[in-house]
Amino acid sequence: MQFTACLDDSVIDDEKLFWGKQRRAACRRTVTSAIALRAFCCSAQKLRTLRSRLEIEDLRLKCKSPALYRGQMVLVADALETLSAGVLIVSEGGTIEYANAGATRVLRLPREALLGRNITDVLLPMETLLGSINGPEARREVALELADGTVSSLGFTVSGPNSNLGWTVLFQEIGGVLELRRERDRLLQMAALGDALPSILHELRNPLAAVTSALEVMVEDAPVEFRDDLHAILWEVRRMKLTLQGVGGLVRPVHAEQDVAVDMAIEEAVRILTPMAATKQISLRAEVPTLPLLPLDWGVVSGVVFNLVKNAIEACSSDGEIVVRAGLSSDVAANGATNSTFTLQVTDSGIGMSPETLAQCRQLFFTSKAQGSGIGLALCQQIAESSGGKLEIQSAVGVGTTVMLVVPLRSKDRPSLRRRSGAKKSVPPKNVI
Repeated sequence: MQFTACLDDSVIDDEKLFWGKQRRAACRRTVTSAIALRAFCCSAQKLRTLRSRLEIEDLRLKCKSPALYRGQMVLVADALETLSAGVLIVSEGGTIEYANAGATRVLRLPREALLGRNITDVLLPMETLLGSINGPEARREVALELADGTVSSLGFTVSGPNSNLGWTVLFQEIGGVLELRRERDRLLQMAALGDALPSILHELRNPLAAVTSALEVMVEDAPVEFRDDLHAILWEVRRMKLTLQGVGGLVRPVHAEQDVAVDMAIEEAVRILTPMAATKQISLRAEVPTLPLLPLDWGVVSGVVFNLVKNAIEACSSDGEIVVRAGLSSDVAANGATNSTFTLQVTDSGIGMSPETLAQCRQLFFTSKAQGSGIGLALCQQIAESSGGKLEIQSAVGVGTTVMLVVPLRSKDRPSLRRRSGAKKSVPPKNVI
C-alpha cells in the first residue's frame, strides 16, 4: 500500500509571501541598527576634524591677538562641555589635563578626581590607548568596572598628539549600541530562516503524513506484543507533526471548506503536549465541551494550541497550572442575523509579563527569553488578523497570562449547526498537516 499526501501550492505561496514581508521588516530594522552603530564613529571623526581646524586656528590667533586666542579657547571648551561623549586630554606621560562633563558622567567621577591623575587609574593603560591608533578604525571596545562598582561597555578612540593639546581620548557608553548589534545579527539569522522555512516545511509535511498514515495502519494490524512500541513511535511522529503546524501552519487562515471536530483537535494537541508539561511538574488540562463540526482548519487550530501552550509551559514554574478552553457563542445582530464566534483561550499561572513586554510581545522575532524565537505569538496574531478576528492578551507580573483567540465564523460557515451523531467524534482529514 502506498501513502501519498498532497499540499496545495497556494499554501506554499502564502507562506513565501508572509516570510518575505517579515524579511523586509527585518531588513528595515537592520538599517536602523546600522545607523546607530555608525553614530559613535561619526562623533570620533568630527572630533578629529575639529582638532585639525583648531591647530590651524591656534597658530593664527596666537600670532594675531592673544586676547582673541584666549576667547576662542573658551568657546572651544564650552563646545566640548556640550558633548554627550567623554573627552579627556592627556599629556604624553598619561596625566589627565582636561576632562569634560561627559567624562565625569561616563566614568562616575567628579572632575576634581580626574584632573592630575594618570589615565591608567581611571580608564586604560596609555600603551593600550596608543596601540588602538593603528587599528583599522582607530577604535576599540572594552568592558570596564567604573568607580561605582558597575561594569559598562565603552567604545573609545584616540587622536593626536600636538604640542598644545597632547593626546585626545574620546569615549562613551555603547551598551545600547552593542544590544542593537546583537539584535541586528539575530534578525538577520531569523530572516534567513524565514526565507528557507516554506521550502523546508514543504519537504517535511508530505513524508511525515505518509509515515503517520502507515503507522496508524500498522498499530491496528500489529500483534499485541508490538503495539506499545508502535504507539510510542506514532506518538512522537504526531508531536513532530504538531511542531510543524505550530511553526508553519499559521500562515494560512483558520477558515476551511471541510468541517472538522475542532474540540478533538484541541484535545489531541493538549494530550501531545502533556508530557512536556509533566517534566516541569506543571498541570495541563483541556476544558473543552463537545462542539458541532466547524469549517475550521484542523492544522491551524492545532498550531495555535501548540504555540500558546508551549509559551505557557515556558512561563510556568513547577506546580504551575495551564488550562485550555474553547467555545462557540452566538448573538443576534441589529438586522436579525445570527453571528457565531469561535473562541480559544489558554490561561497559565506563570510569571506574567510587564506592561513593556506585553506591548511588544506580538511583534515578530521579539522575545524576552534567552533561547526564544519570537515567532509563536506573532504567528497567532497573523492568523487572527487574516481570519477577521483578534488576539486578546491579559497579563500581570506574578499572576499569569491569558491569551484568547476570537474568530468570527463567516456567514456561509455558520453551523446549522450540524451535530455529530452518537458519541463518536469526526477525525482529522487524512494526510493534512
